[in-house]
Amino acid sequence: MLIRDAKDCLEQLLADVETGERNETPNPDAVLKVFQTFAAIPADDCAPMDEDGDGVLAQFGTYGLRGTQEFSVDLTRQFIEAGDDGLIWQLSCTLYWDPTPNTTALGNGSLWSFDSEFGDFFRNAALLPGWKWALGTSQVPTSLDIKLEEA
Repeated sequence: MLIRDAKDCLEQLLADVETGERNETPNPDAVLKVFQTFAAIPADDCAPMDEDGDGVLAQFGTYGLRGTQEFSVDLTRQFIEAGDDGLIWQLSCTLYWDPTPNTTALGNGSLWSFDSEFGDFFRNAALLPGWKWALGTSQVPTSLDIKLEEA
């Protein structure tokens, strides 16, 4: 896979596991599992992992980034292009909910995959308070947003 193809690759992996209504937002458990599979697919045009050229960030919190306060959980894969002047790209996969007092009380947090095995990273990501809430709630996310951007 090339960095520029990463968004299409992730969207196809998510589409392959979707069930139920068309355009239904995937549940957080499916997103976490699919992203773990996606993170294991090498990006042929990025710097090596031992140079931190490819890594994953798990994060959560209540923010107003889209104009209104929303609670979100996010997995972002960061790629650094190979070469001396490698550009940094981030592919984010974010689930959103309307905030509640419970989600606001979770605060925010993050965890990087660097210096850990992917299996351990994803197990620890699921234990972050926001991700733990998302994986245990019956509330359906209001939306899923996938973006590939130069950082």
